[in-house]
Parts: sequence; C-alpha cells; structure tokens
Amino acid sequence: MEWRNTMNGNMIRIGLAAMALGVAAAWAEENEISEEQLPAPVLAAAMKACPGGAIDEIEKEMEEGAVVYEIEMKVDGKECELTIAPDGTVLEIEQEIAPEKLPKKVKATLDKFEEATVEEAVREQENGEVSYEVVIVMDGQRIELEITEKGKITELEVKGQKHDDDDDDDDDDDDDDD
Repeated sequence: MEWRNTMNGNMIRIGLAAMALGVAAAWAEENEISEEQLPAPVLAAAMKACPGGAIDEIEKEMEEGAVVYEIEMKVDGKECELTIAPDGTVLEIEQEIAPEKLPKKVKATLDKFEEATVEEAVREQENGEVSYEVVIVMDGQRIELEITEKGKITELEVKGQKHDDDDDDDDDDDDDDD
C-alpha cells in the first residue's frame, strides 16, 4: 500500500512538473512582440540609447513582478541589448564596443596583461553604474574580465585551457615531435 501511495504521489509530481514546463514554454513563446506592439516611450528610449540602431528582437518579460522590455538591436554591426521599463526608463544597457573605444583607465588595466589580444568589449550600464566586460586571449587562454570605469578588475574568469596550435602531440608550438 505504501508503494502505491508513493507511486501515485510521484506521478502527480511528474504531471505537475510537465504542466509547469508547458506553461513556461508557452510564456517564452508568447513574450516575443513586434515593434508595433512596443509602447512609444520604450521605443523612444531604445532609439535614444542606441542611436541609429535597428531592432532585431523584442521580448516583454516579468522581472521582480514588473513588466520590462528586453530589446536587442544592432548599431553599425555591433550588438546593443537594453532592458527598459514601460515608462521608457532604461534599466540596463549592454553595448558591444570597439576595443579602441575603451576608456583610458580600462586600457591601462588591460596593458598589464602583456601580449593579450582583446577579443570582445562590452560597455554595461545598470543602476547608473558603468563597467566593461572584456574578453581577452592570452597564451591560448580565453579570459573574461569585468572592469570598472576607474580600471579596477571586479571579476576575472579563465574560460579556455592553454593549448598549442601545431599538429604534433607535445605542448610546444613547433611541429617537431621531439
């Protein structure tokens, strides 16, 4: 009898979980909207935040119980992602920028990583605070850095493992097997 109650309870839990996944999937599909459905203040804020940008995707979402609009745009081939409240308040901006457009203090911090190549740079603004997410490649390793406007590293994460680019089985960069 106990086995049957446990099995019935598990079946109910599985059914509820499947239903919850179905509702989540339906919400994910339904939250994408067109530019025409976007409130005028949100559209105006997006165009002001990313001048000359073209909208790629818009999603209407709930964050902390409030409606927000997640907008992905392209400006001169670079990505610009925005989170905007219905009244047009820009809550967050993530904008891809050219490495040469990084502020001097951020560049000075990156100069400490000798022989590193900047692969990607993103300017992030949230709650009035600006920071830069920079991905560098150094000695075959991909490193993600979060750097403040003042040049302070607040996060550093090594993503790739050191590797050599030749065809032999050793750990050096020459093609000789010895």
